[in-house]
Amino acid sequence: MKSDLRNLVTAEEAFFSDSGKYVIYDTMQIKFKPSTGVSTPRIVPGAGYCPATVTHSQVPTSRCASGVNTTNTIVTSAGDGEPACK
Repeated sequence: MKSDLRNLVTAEEAFFSDSGKYVIYDTMQIKFKPSTGVSTPRIVPGAGYCPATVTHSQVPTSRCASGVNTTNTIVTSAGDGEPACK
């Protein structure tokens, strides 16, 4: 899950650099496909920030998130863009 979030952050930042906005829901726009078992990221971007959350079918009680230019919604002590799980 963390690896997928790292890859998503990289793809989102590249897209933002080109377009000036983050992808809202369609991760196909940035050619991102989650790994087997990892959910499609729930992305709720705003003006200049992008939090994302994923789950895994093998670990249903755990969630991972990253926050770009915003606080991580799951582990508030995580750094900018750093994936963290709980």
